[in-house]
Amino acid sequence: CFDYKKTLANPLIWQEFKSQLSGKYGDMEQLETGEEPPRVFDITFGMRWLYHFMMALAVPIPEVSVTHGTIAGFPSISSIAAKYEYGIPALLTDHGVFIRERLINVSRDDFPYFSKKLLIDLGTFITRASYYHADQISPVTSVNKIWEKRYEADESRIEPIYNGVDTDLFKPTPKPSHTEGVPTVVAAAHVFPLKDIETMIRCCDLVRREIPEVQFILYGGLDVDPDYTKKCRSLVNELNVGDNFEFGGFHNAPHELFNEGDISILSSISEGFPYTVIESMSCSRPVVATDVGGIREALEGCGELCRPRDPRSLADGVIKLLNNDEYRIELGRRARERVLLKYTIEKSVDSYFESYQRMHNQQNTPLKKDITLSSVQKIVEHQSEYA
Repeated sequence: CFDYKKTLANPLIWQEFKSQLSGKYGDMEQLETGEEPPRVFDITFGMRWLYHFMMALAVPIPEVSVTHGTIAGFPSISSIAAKYEYGIPALLTDHGVFIRERLINVSRDDFPYFSKKLLIDLGTFITRASYYHADQISPVTSVNKIWEKRYEADESRIEPIYNGVDTDLFKPTPKPSHTEGVPTVVAAAHVFPLKDIETMIRCCDLVRREIPEVQFILYGGLDVDPDYTKKCRSLVNELNVGDNFEFGGFHNAPHELFNEGDISILSSISEGFPYTVIESMSCSRPVVATDVGGIREALEGCGELCRPRDPRSLADGVIKLLNNDEYRIELGRRARERVLLKYTIEKSVDSYFESYQRMHNQQNTPLKKDITLSSVQKIVEHQSEYA
């Protein structure tokens, strides 16, 4: 039995890491065009990243019937280890594609060349390994197949399972008194770059020029990326939209927040199959959203699809819905019907349950832990925290 923390803290690991880099970058003439040798900063941070990213190796692997990874990234290391140690089959869920979002985030970071390359190479390696070892890959939208096949996923093992919502909880109710009579646009998103809140704020600026009394309320964590939150607040002040755009912070009852608005909005530049879209649809609130990831699959015909990073496109969708009550109400009705038909939590839970049972039965081994519908439902509900 080995201690992960002690092993990674051993000076021999550090020396070998430096030695490997020295061997690769020792001859500058062999470097790729534009490639730079690592600096002390790169080496020290690279070692720290390896320590944190591989932390899943420190977790003891129990003997279970099936492992379920909720991202094709470093948490899937546990599933890969369980497969080699016990032969346990692995199910992998894809929400937003990990490698796609890793490429977006790294490109935005102000890191030296080597550090960016290390992050991208690590992300690429773990993504390929996750897809390769998964017995069943279940993206939450069929759109993800394009990326999965590009990174070692066998198409025969790809079986989409859509997110589902509790339609008894997320149901339409009248607007509360504080938004009644006010054209209101609600958003549910943490404030960080992938949600592109800056474009949402610029959209608000365009909308208020035609609908001066409009209110945008953004509910979501403000501490995910404090620097980006500060940047967004500065933009609100710069555009002088403080009377129209509110940072509502964390909301502990998401089934209530969508009913505060007439419509909801999502300005992301990358998504999987977002819960916020189908939750809003389930409340009969049509959504104005960027056409990224699997959003079109859920929303087409029930909301407004817009170009990402385009405030004018989003604003046109918002204005169209707020200025046409009959059209807005009709889209909301269609949205609720679609959720009831395709995106209920019962359908999602049943699909995961059937997958667990099938994968367990293929082992021909005694059941290590009971798999019940209630336990599966808890897993499915918790997935929304990672979506």
